[in-house]
Amino acid sequence: PPALPSDPDMLIGTRYKLGRELGRGSTSVVYEAEHLDLGRKVALKVLSPADGREGGVAEFVERFRAEARVLSSLSSSALVTVHDFGETGDGRPYCAMELLSGETLERHLDREKGMDFREA
Repeated sequence: PPALPSDPDMLIGTRYKLGRELGRGSTSVVYEAEHLDLGRKVALKVLSPADGREGGVAEFVERFRAEARVLSSLSSSALVTVHDFGETGDGRPYCAMELLSGETLERHLDREKGMDFREA
């Protein structure tokens, strides 16, 4: 059964409990989350609400779906694994991906003061 809308930590209409925010872009937010039935921690990318967004909402939704499809069709140790894709109770698409630990590229570059082209 879908999550109850009264639980503020649940992504409405899904079995994902949201944790901390990992990142934010112009059209989506990525959270650390847990699938309640599987007990699996994931990086959950959710399309932001369309309030105030320039352009057509359908275009953003289709681009989000296309990104998830392409990522799920590829297999490489350099890419995250897509575990799930769906739509929230309020109609926003989401994509559950492998949760990785470590530092961001920005942090690595700050710490190392650059990067050799072979490492890049």
